[in-house]
Amino acid sequence: MVNPDDRIYVDRLGGGLSKLGMTTPDLTRRFIETAASLSGQAVTRQNPILETELPDGEPFYGARFEG
Repeated sequence: MVNPDDRIYVDRLGGGLSKLGMTTPDLTRRFIETAASLSGQAVTRQNPILETELPDGEPFYGARFEG
């Protein structure tokens, strides 16, 4: 999860939210577009929500992503 203050949080099963770092709006947009592309989806103003599984392998190991 990326908050409006550009802080990145990870919600781990059984572990709750933890701060991961900081980002910029441009990097956030590019990450979401890349994750969408990897799953054959597109994020647009008409379709602004993405739910997908990231590819297996480092560093994601098939993690779920919502954006």
